[in-house]
Amino acid sequence: MIFIGIDVASNKHDCTITDQHGTVLEDSFTIKNDYQGFSLLSQRIEKHKGNHQVYAGLESTGHYGNNLISYLVEREYLVYVVNPLLTSIARKSTSVRKTKTDKTDSQAICTYLRTHFGTLTPYTLKSYHTKKLKALSRLRLNLVKQQSLFKVEYARLVSIVFPELSAFSHTIHSNTNYILFTEVGLPEDIARQRIDKLTNTLYSASRGHFTRDKALKLKAIARDSIGAKDEFFKFQFLTTIRSIQHFKAQIDLIDQQIQSLMDELYHHVMSIPGISYTTGAAIASEIGDISQFKSPDQLLAFAGLDPSVYESGEFSSNRNRMSKRGSKYLRNAIWTSSSVIIHNDPTFSSYYLKKLKQGKHHNNALGHVCKKLTRVIYSIMKNQKYFVENY
Repeated sequence: MIFIGIDVASNKHDCTITDQHGTVLEDSFTIKNDYQGFSLLSQRIEKHKGNHQVYAGLESTGHYGNNLISYLVEREYLVYVVNPLLTSIARKSTSVRKTKTDKTDSQAICTYLRTHFGTLTPYTLKSYHTKKLKALSRLRLNLVKQQSLFKVEYARLVSIVFPELSAFSHTIHSNTNYILFTEVGLPEDIARQRIDKLTNTLYSASRGHFTRDKALKLKAIARDSIGAKDEFFKFQFLTTIRSIQHFKAQIDLIDQQIQSLMDELYHHVMSIPGISYTTGAAIASEIGDISQFKSPDQLLAFAGLDPSVYESGEFSSNRNRMSKRGSKYLRNAIWTSSSVIIHNDPTFSSYYLKKLKQGKHHNNALGHVCKKLTRVIYSIMKNQKYFVENY
């Protein structure tokens, strides 16, 4: 067996190659993060490979190693992505001196891989798709946050220019109202608009829901509006609404990609009531390989849903809150799903009500639902089974 430890960086990677006994076959050497560098690494590996299986280990330190991982997987090497905390322990165990260099890092990764490869899970094509799903899920979250900023700005403009619209319309954030401000204009423009033209514009924007009577009422409200009449607000509405629509288009494209990957890889997770494609993608991608968790409690800890414990001397706290030390993306997705599942599944609904009857407030009871849901998710992903009632 051949073991390669690789310390990943943005522009170069440091590598160490040993055999199964720890004998160094190639002293630590550096390759560039380009095709020539990858080829040099492959040449050094092939020089010692023979009929041996090759095991390559990298730390999970972001996106810098993605291309190298793909290159190694294509050559049918077994690739392992290792937690940096574990390799740090391996490095410290070799010396009492406080030494950390790229060379010692690659040696520590190699040592950890050589002594633990039997308990680790190699990187697979599913791992790649899961990483892609995680990237899409996080990108979607960032786009939603940016879109929300423009929605807040749009609401501010409405309150200044046409404050009466909030009482007239079910929601100011509708395609009909967006068209109203971008194609018709400010309240004074709405009041001057011919009723047939206004009706046709909004009837089309609302897909047949905006009638002539509603258009007449809107004109009357616009005529008596106390809103600001500065023409500059037209430009602000136009740029703000176009930004909202731009982000919506991007989010819709991401949603299509997420749905396709979820249907292919994690359809079992989608069988849980209350889990949508969005929250399901966040849950599945943040968990990744479920086999890395030996029990539901480990998954709870990873999500930061486990209770924090504080004891000192004879004191022991009886108010232990969530540790919130794990993946915030996973924790938020489980919390959101729990808020929905209590209205969609009788088992979870009765469990939630039971906690309320015990005197717990909403958030506390929902925290218990989160833990129960996490255990269900663990079981479903571990056993590849669909959700059933009374799970």
